Amino acid sequence: MTTSPVRPFYRRFDKKLRQGDIAMAEFAQLRSPRDVSGPGPEDSTDENLPNFGRPEPYAIDVNGLDGRPRKRILFVWQGLVMVLHQNCEIDLASEKDSRLTIAPIVLASEWPGEHWNTIRIGIKPGFFYLPPVTLAEAPALRIETELPEAAVALASTCVVGREVIRSERVVSITQASVGDLQDAISRFFAVRGYARTEDLPNLKGKRLVRIDDSSQTVEGPARLVKMIFGDDGAPADIADDEATVAYFGVRKPKARRTVPVNELTEPTPPTP
Repeated sequence: MTTSPVRPFYRRFDKKLRQGDIAMAEFAQLRSPRDVSGPGPEDSTDENLPNFGRPEPYAIDVNGLDGRPRKRILFVWQGLVMVLHQNCEIDLASEKDSRLTIAPIVLASEWPGEHWNTIRIGIKPGFFYLPPVTLAEAPALRIETELPEAAVALASTCVVGREVIRSERVVSITQASVGDLQDAISRFFAVRGYARTEDLPNLKGKRLVRIDDSSQTVEGPARLVKMIFGDDGAPADIADDEATVAYFGVRKPKARRTVPVNELTEPTPPTP
């Protein structure tokens, strides 16, 4: 669990594309005209939906598999992005493979609010915190300007060509910071989010309102079950606390045999 940024957090980028590289480039989302408006302009944001600024929309006509035309809109933004692609997947990919997974970076100044309190300590799922770089720190990274406080928005992950990013890189993050990035990626895309161990006492006194099987296993093997804790007397809802527990099964009590009184008082002779 990330609790605070590791220092040093940033480094100069390598010649090769690496996970954690930061670039100034385009990122996109393909939508239907029937989709809602976010992310997008400021009026389409909230504490969970970041503000990337106003995108450039491009209307596209697509022929569906059933032969009927479809209206699509490609929304394209320009801004800071981070490479999420694993290094080994970059290095060992086919020579014909141009794919690179990236996610946009949202600036705290463009998306203010109390949600940054949880982003900064690494407990808001879907975001990887990026501390600011001051003008005094910039020369060591060979950049000319400061970098504002920001976060990687993992829910807006998309795929671009490698050459879209390669020549537009600004800086990268250290290997220690990459470990925290990988933790944030796995928490968001695999298990949603972890609370801190210190938060466990908050479950005391809450009522267990539901148990769900996650259909996943861990070493043991043991099944993972989700235990939902809510307020006493209230039905389960999205605001309830959730704890994922390794479940090895319930041991059935052995049936007790009634022992006759004479067996307790008279020893049984040995069988010849």
